[in-house]
Amino acid sequence: MKKDPLKVFTDLESGELSKLDSSNPNESFNNTVWSKALQDKHYSESGSLAHRLSAAVCQKNEGYKYVAQLQCLKLKSQRSSETRSHEIRKGDTYCSNVIVIPGPSEDNCEHIAKVVVFYDLKTTGLSRQSSITQISAVSEKLEFNRYATPTQEISEDASRVTGIRFNTATNELLYNDEPVSNKHPQQVLLDFIQFLMSLCASDKTIVLTAHNNRRFDSIILTHQVTAHGVQPNVESLEHLLKNKVLSRTILKKLEDSSLSYNHLKIAYHRDGFDGLFYLLSEKTDSGKARISNNRRVIQKLADFFLMKNDFITVYTCIDK
Repeated sequence: MKKDPLKVFTDLESGELSKLDSSNPNESFNNTVWSKALQDKHYSESGSLAHRLSAAVCQKNEGYKYVAQLQCLKLKSQRSSETRSHEIRKGDTYCSNVIVIPGPSEDNCEHIAKVVVFYDLKTTGLSRQSSITQISAVSEKLEFNRYATPTQEISEDASRVTGIRFNTATNELLYNDEPVSNKHPQQVLLDFIQFLMSLCASDKTIVLTAHNNRRFDSIILTHQVTAHGVQPNVESLEHLLKNKVLSRTILKKLEDSSLSYNHLKIAYHRDGFDGLFYLLSEKTDSGKARISNNRRVIQKLADFFLMKNDFITVYTCIDK
């Protein structure tokens, strides 16, 4: 290995070598490259290496004015992105019945259309594994009331509070000693789900409210729905989490940003992958992406809607 380099330099005349220019420009460029890609950092397998070298070349050829030029291009791109995000959220403004997706800086509560349902459960006991004996609910002028055949023995304490007993001799469910019509708990739960679904449109959210809801009613209801296998096929963000389309971190960001499953579906319908990208990567007041600008995360969402072929109703626009 030593002989070959020596042969090269032996064949060269010192007089010819003395005519070469200074190596300072090369050293200067090397220093510029090293300032962008530090020697003590490993960038050879990084996607940013090409950008770092490009920045060094720009500084060599254009001087530091290239920074101002890049800033102008960045601002221009940002304004274009903001315009596209606004178009995705607003949709075709000349159409009627168009759903507007809320922006990142808008009040979350103000733009979430809600249907509040007040409900109450009667059970066979105080245990969280208790069986439901009655579901009652009201929303505005609509009411729901069903009695369920108990799958467990009703405790005396529960009967004293609810007034519901089961007469094993006559196989009847009694409320205040009067027989009442009752159904299997699975059918009662299905009827309740149908009642809830009849209350809301695609752009509204059902809010279940009850006394001691968090510590008792919601736990009992969730357990019974799971036990009887009547979980509705609801289009929700939880549905995306269950199908591993998005992570729990992204789910939390979507909920905090007032974006629903239907909003994602609308954005995809309006412009496919780009619709989702401009919606989720829209800048907040702090300058950060509203949800994420990770293209792989957004691509999984786009692939899900493409596979599902989940398009919403398109309202016909007629120019007058």
